[in-house]
Amino acid sequence: MKLFFLLASLFLFQPLAFAQTTVDANSKAAEVTNQAAQVPAIDLLLHGMILDKEVFEYRVRSAIQNGQEDSLELRLAIRDELYNRALLMEQAKSAGLTKDKGVKLLAQETQENVYIDLLLQEYLKNHPITDAMLKTEYDRQVKELSPNGVIVEYHLANIVVSDEKLAKELIQKAKTISFAQLAKENSMDPSASRGGDLGWVNMVQLTPAVKAALPSNNHQQVIKTPIQIGKNWHIIKVFERREGKPGNFAETKERLKPAVTQRLRQEYIEELRQKRIQARNEK
Repeated sequence: MKLFFLLASLFLFQPLAFAQTTVDANSKAAEVTNQAAQVPAIDLLLHGMILDKEVFEYRVRSAIQNGQEDSLELRLAIRDELYNRALLMEQAKSAGLTKDKGVKLLAQETQENVYIDLLLQEYLKNHPITDAMLKTEYDRQVKELSPNGVIVEYHLANIVVSDEKLAKELIQKAKTISFAQLAKENSMDPSASRGGDLGWVNMVQLTPAVKAALPSNNHQQVIKTPIQIGKNWHIIKVFERREGKPGNFAETKERLKPAVTQRLRQEYIEELRQKRIQARNEK
């Protein structure tokens, strides 16, 4: 059996829903303008409120570039949405939310995320992912996840508590009470809402203490003694064990792209950091 794998990629910046316009959108500007000339003008004065013309035109262009057909109905729908937003903003100002320091900082961070995301899109456009990059990442993951040429994975669940005595009591209770129920009621781990289920975990990603406690057989069981990791105690349940060889490069190539993308972003940030240090003649 071949097992597909991919290390989780933690993107530095999450793309925002309203930042999907690509950096080369201006190339379609003339086409959008021509379409707009064929649609009747929309009055942006609505119930005594003047809507922002630039925002309206931007939303129309974005809709067209995303495949929607320019029409009177589309423009009226966009106007209504902007009007609704304007009403809500009016209320937000009345409630004093726009003066709140925390809200201002959040708004600033959101704006910065849009600019940063567009900058990274531009960088990745000029530094496309190649097969050579993907192969390098494939080799790295194979070496890390299957050092002996075999991937060993366990389907695990855990309960995390801060007291050893409680941990031992829960191990005894697990003999007659559902492990998932005990996890939901007692665990301080984020997995508690899933009944402690951690899914399939590669053995090389586990701590030495957990590795040593795991069985080599495929029998479902709760480890007999709690394992201390840091200040907390972990109760481990093993559902299943499996092993196999990594999928070949062709099979896993597409799944490697997020990891390579993240590496490119990190390299770009490091490049900017070094340029700043050199410009200031610092070490």
